[in-house]
Amino acid sequence: MLRGISVRSLRSRVLCSRQSVAFLAVVVTVFWMLHATLKISRTRYKSPATETNPTSVNALHTKTIGLVSETLPSNTLRNSAILTLLTSTLNFSRSVNGGFLSQTAPIAGTGQGNLMFMYASLLGIADTNQMTPVYPKYGYLRNIFNISALSLNPLNSQSVSEAKACAYDTKLSSLSKRPGNNVTAIGYLQSWKYFSAISDRVRREFAFVDRLRMDAEEFLDNVSASSETTPNSKVLYIGVHVRRRDMLASYNVVRGYTVATKEYLTSAVQYFRAQFPSELLIFVVCTDEVDWTKQNFRPPNSSSVVVVFSENRDAAHDMALLSACNHSIITVGTYGWWSAYLAGGRTVYYKNFPAPGTHIANVFDKNDYYPPEWIGM
Repeated sequence: MLRGISVRSLRSRVLCSRQSVAFLAVVVTVFWMLHATLKISRTRYKSPATETNPTSVNALHTKTIGLVSETLPSNTLRNSAILTLLTSTLNFSRSVNGGFLSQTAPIAGTGQGNLMFMYASLLGIADTNQMTPVYPKYGYLRNIFNISALSLNPLNSQSVSEAKACAYDTKLSSLSKRPGNNVTAIGYLQSWKYFSAISDRVRREFAFVDRLRMDAEEFLDNVSASSETTPNSKVLYIGVHVRRRDMLASYNVVRGYTVATKEYLTSAVQYFRAQFPSELLIFVVCTDEVDWTKQNFRPPNSSSVVVVFSENRDAAHDMALLSACNHSIITVGTYGWWSAYLAGGRTVYYKNFPAPGTHIANVFDKNDYYPPEWIGM
């Protein structure tokens, strides 16, 4: 006891004092960041000579967050409320300086692969223009991936439409030069070039939620266990996606969609057998037309080849499975494209798409759509 004050009480008062100082520092920092942000936003549009680079502002704000975080007492809400407040302030500063970027499809009913292109390109375009990407709170992709984009509805958003659905549009790289802050990109945004600079981030964003990831791992483990592998076996999983059903609809044929042939699938299998002659190749097949695929995807009988079909599973589970493979064989469509992209490794694709002289051919640029390292057959 010291003048009626216990050691525990004294420590408590000192801790409380330290927390008060830390909280005061946070409050001051938040007001400083907001002041700097609003000051910059007022001067940014006066003339080109007074324009401030938002990249440097964001970097300064991020550094400030780090410094404040390091000075907070370890037993305060270091990684929760206080840092959330600071991070929210940083996001606000970015929105003031660069604006919010949202996206929307030209038509309703967009499929999973299309949605993934739109979101990945949203991230890439936002990164290029120093904007803040936003995605709907109840957007489909949040159900299957660990999406991190803010869920906001920006006001006074200016719409900008892509020139072609399957080609890189350079004007989307200069959105920061447009008057006003918030922009909505309208289109399918189907080009790897939009997000090539942040490919690692895109793969992190498209990390499947645990239930899907674990299901895919269990599927492959069961396949391996039933394939009589040994501890010394070199096993490679080749994901195969065959899309046919909707592509054969008359209206899609007229528009320019095509389907892969039996000969293509045979050539793709031969390629991987030649590239990996000493490995056990397990072909994991996902398709919307099981009967046709079972009849036409028939690698030659060999002790080094196993074929297994995924049946009666939904799109999310199948993509998680395909993306867990080492390499990929895809036919047509954005669903197979993204399965291969997430898997990494080598990708073989069907090159006779789209049909020449059609609507799809007019909005399609092969070099913008397929990454250069992928192999067309």
